[in-house]
Amino acid sequence: MAPAAVHFGVAGWSYADWKDVVYPRNCKDTLRAVAQRVQLVEVNTTFYHPPVARNCASWVERTADLGTWFTAKLPQEFTHHGSEDEGLVRRTREGFAPLAASGRLLALLAQTNWQVEATDRSIAHFARLQEAFGDLAQLVVEVRHRSWNAGPALERLASHGIACAAL
Repeated sequence: MAPAAVHFGVAGWSYADWKDVVYPRNCKDTLRAVAQRVQLVEVNTTFYHPPVARNCASWVERTADLGTWFTAKLPQEFTHHGSEDEGLVRRTREGFAPLAASGRLLALLAQTNWQVEATDRSIAHFARLQEAFGDLAQLVVEVRHRSWNAGPALERLASHGIACAAL
């Protein structure tokens, strides 16, 4: 198996303290300004609300000539509230569709809170998220509870085709 590529990127692209540092104060397109400096940009806004297809299409279009890669967070309803609502899954998939179709969506991040333990229930939930979204991009679970440090828990995630971010 070939080694995975390493991409340098940032989480987000619109921060007040980046004005006059990363991009000019009156910058009209902060995404593009950031994408000119890094290879990968993480979409954080989708953690707070499901993605909107026209926004995702705009991100793809505005960075097309740069070949910018994207990762995006799944909405917190999935990661913090355990939702598996079919309507929310459908809306989220539809929203991410332009990013996935571009071929530049590297991963979907399921960022958990520190209370999510490595249990049969949580692993089953992540497996269902993999079923729901795995065809769009690699599902990466960011776990924070120490129970995930045990090898068997990570092996169980991997057996479902799920990658793990930080421990």
